Amino acid sequence: MFGLLQLPFADLRCLADDRFGRVPRPDWDVDNPGESFVRGFGKMSSRNATGYGLMGERGYVEFDHAVAFPTPVRHKQEAWPEAIPLLLWFRRMYFDGDIAGRFEFGFMADPKIEQAFFEAHPELRYDLAEVGRTINDAQVEVRSPDESRTETRLDKCGRALGRAYLAATTTKEGLKRYPPAELEGRFLVLGPSTIHLRVPVALPVLETNDRRPILETGDDCLFITSAAGCARRNTVVVQISPTTSRREPGDERARRVLFSHLNAMLFAHSTLVSVADDKEITRHRLRLRDLTEKMLKRFEHLKPASENPYEAEFARALAAFSLAHAGRVDELTERLQSLADQASEQSRAGKVFSWGRSLFEQIMIKSAEAIAAGATSLR
Repeated sequence: MFGLLQLPFADLRCLADDRFGRVPRPDWDVDNPGESFVRGFGKMSSRNATGYGLMGERGYVEFDHAVAFPTPVRHKQEAWPEAIPLLLWFRRMYFDGDIAGRFEFGFMADPKIEQAFFEAHPELRYDLAEVGRTINDAQVEVRSPDESRTETRLDKCGRALGRAYLAATTTKEGLKRYPPAELEGRFLVLGPSTIHLRVPVALPVLETNDRRPILETGDDCLFITSAAGCARRNTVVVQISPTTSRREPGDERARRVLFSHLNAMLFAHSTLVSVADDKEITRHRLRLRDLTEKMLKRFEHLKPASENPYEAEFARALAAFSLAHAGRVDELTERLQSLADQASEQSRAGKVFSWGRSLFEQIMIKSAEAIAAGATSLR
């Protein structure tokens, strides 16, 4: 089993002429970032074309230094005789160079222990709601470049991680004028977490009524459910894969990557609309068009690793989505902006900004439909 927790963020420091002292590097707009890093977080790397589950953006920062896991993550359900380790696979940050980014935490169940466990206990099943709880409840320590430390749950680490990121990406002079505590929540906003679980069909899973189907085609099943013990409902996406391999098929990966990209981009622009004046909103609507066009070009020109059918299938799926919108960037931008505007309606009415469950579902559904159809646009 593979589990991924994502935290989208909006970095609105570009609204100020001095960008609130944001450092100019790394340069997220170039294909090859060269030798660059985020202070206190980690080194920036170019996309790894052969890495399972890690492809989809031109670059990322592996932020091992910023978030530590003091104790191993282990999943154990009631009446289970022992736990299955969830191995920490990666901690990665993606950013579009403008205002939208996300932090991702990837976990993989130890395959040998997992297989041996269910062979020894064939009557037991994974409760996916409990798996979601295990990931949410994982204890972490957020380590800021200012040497502060914050212990918290993984799904609650957003504020501390946001302040650490501000401390890491602001010049020393800028930190004197713009303390991270004053910018976090206003110009650097972390969104609510979502979880993606990929479960090979051979693994035993407890079936419940708490599921909203998205895609059911033969053995290929994608649905939304909830993590146990979490007040927020329907924020766990489950992919029941028809394959028994640990390798994620291209179409599955394409759905996940497209959702992650759109979720982060739309969260950032929705946040912008909720806090900016009309002039800034108009200017950034044009920027959304530019980002949308860049996204399509990036997907169109993804290069898979040579002689790797999994990467080739993934690249073809995203290229098909990109080609379906070639020459129709304005139309796609309008549809994306419409989705973003829905999330900002409460804020315009003077209510607290929230990233609604229904919008999360819409993005996931539309991402799956677009990839499944190959040439289907977001409606």
